[in-house]
Amino acid sequence: MLFLITLAIVIDVSAAGFGHPPPPPLEIPNPQDCSVLGPGWIKPEGDYAFHTPLCFLFVNKLRTCHKAGRYCAAKGARLVEIYTWEKNLWIWSKIHNSTEPRWLGLKFNGSKDFPLWMSGAAALPSPPYFNNWCDGQPDDDQPPEDCVVMQNMSGMWNDIPSGEKKMFICETLVFD
Repeated sequence: MLFLITLAIVIDVSAAGFGHPPPPPLEIPNPQDCSVLGPGWIKPEGDYAFHTPLCFLFVNKLRTCHKAGRYCAAKGARLVEIYTWEKNLWIWSKIHNSTEPRWLGLKFNGSKDFPLWMSGAAALPSPPYFNNWCDGQPDDDQPPEDCVVMQNMSGMWNDIPSGEKKMFICETLVFD
């Protein structure tokens, strides 16, 4: 039997400001076919298949950071989390012709030193942890800059106020 599951939530996501945890797993007939999740869901192929079966939804609607997180959760997913250069490059290859940056599932909870992914994993600044900050970022230039976007023109990350409306990317894990 095949199931769609969301990646593990290791902290209370409401404390991280992303609303409620995603709904329970959904059954799907084939974890290799993301289209069964609905229109627009895609799976990376070839060099970008990563080592886990992930499906992605590139949402072209403008939402605040928190509303984008709730939108993904309602679909049994979360805002995208990027742990490798390969995944960052693949995501950027899909948005570089876009007119807007995209929300990532990365948020600051009162400290620029310790950003957290929606799952609760820390996005630490040095190896073996991956990050792709623009020069001088994160800077909290217009406080509070508490959420993070991937720039469509460069694939690099920038912290911006969570109340701005941006497009976003949902991801979910599927397996049998």
